Amino acid sequence: MPIKNLSEIRRLPRIAKIRLGVIVQGREHDYPQRVDWFVCPELVRQAYGEQPTTLPIMFPSSDPEVIAPQYYKCYRRTYGLVCRGDGETCRAKLDTGTGTLADRNTTDWKYEQMICEGEECPEFHEGNCKRVMSILFVLFELPGLGVYQLDTSNRSSIINANSFIYMLNSMTRGHFAMVPLKMSLLKEERQTPDGKRTISCLVFNKDDIKPIDLLKGIAGQNLLVEGTDEEEPPDDLYPPTVLDGTTVRPAAAPPATVPVPASPPADKQAKGLRPAGLPGKAKAAKAPTPTPLIDPGLLNGWKQLRDLQIETSVTDAMMRGGFRKDYPNVKIPKSALTDTPPPWVTKPMIENMFERLKKYKQSLATVKEFAADHLAARATEQIPETKAPDATETKQQDVSTANPTDQGPDNEILDF
Repeated sequence: MPIKNLSEIRRLPRIAKIRLGVIVQGREHDYPQRVDWFVCPELVRQAYGEQPTTLPIMFPSSDPEVIAPQYYKCYRRTYGLVCRGDGETCRAKLDTGTGTLADRNTTDWKYEQMICEGEECPEFHEGNCKRVMSILFVLFELPGLGVYQLDTSNRSSIINANSFIYMLNSMTRGHFAMVPLKMSLLKEERQTPDGKRTISCLVFNKDDIKPIDLLKGIAGQNLLVEGTDEEEPPDDLYPPTVLDGTTVRPAAAPPATVPVPASPPADKQAKGLRPAGLPGKAKAAKAPTPTPLIDPGLLNGWKQLRDLQIETSVTDAMMRGGFRKDYPNVKIPKSALTDTPPPWVTKPMIENMFERLKKYKQSLATVKEFAADHLAARATEQIPETKAPDATETKQQDVSTANPTDQGPDNEILDF
């Protein structure tokens, strides 16, 4: 018998890291410095030169979360990854004594779910936290069964990678694993607060491949993959002083201390990591309140809506787009829909969406019936001169599983 929550997990074996910078020695301490080539291990240098700027690669999976995970990350040399967030929530290792992020002086810590303020967080302003995309790929011309990892915090590189993966996903209907590609470093001129600068950004392409050839790629299996070990910090992105926790913080920077989850922040206007759902006024520590019961009518309506969603192959992104179109004043996050009603949904919203899906299902049936009649008429060479029913409201996105998943951006609204 398999072990639940263990036997189904796969972890991609990592051969080595390929970096975009080197560690140089400064007057007071070492620091990472960007270069215009891929800093590779010896095996890769022997194949592609000492300072390669282009590498032939393949993605081992068609799941963007597996091949290009991206989060705000804060590291310490002693405890590795101490905070990982997505701009809304984060999971942090907190010192049980001080309530701050665990560092070299920490003797006991615990995980805590917090509010992530992204680039507004003091840790980000001080350089302790960075946005990090980890790209996992196969160098298919070299020996070894495993992946190489490249970490980048460059905004343009992250946008380029996400855009290329999105295009691949669209053109191959989600089956682009093991398609030969090229990853290159291209110099681009960017406007910065200090003026124009020329920096090297990641770009992906394959000059000799046609779009039709992408359909011949091997469909990768979307396993429940953990990726690689995130506890190891990208040393070409984080200076040693940050990892050691010895960064000299500017006097003008806001404090980077993290309040103890049971206590409110000292200053209501101060920004930083704080427990999710923390009230504005100070309250005494108390035991966590039990999860509130969900209205049975709301839960039953949501279950019926989800069943109809699966039956009509409507994706989560399409559902959220429909809700946003009908209720523009309701703030609907991009999080995936689950079997539990989200906090922003109401009974009228569920009833309205259910009716829309029913009409969408009926239009699909009408189109299928017309197609069947048309084929039968063709078989007897008696093609009726009737027109097909308007199917503009019956556009479907291709889905690869029985459960609805995000297959496109939330701004793609389908009038189902």
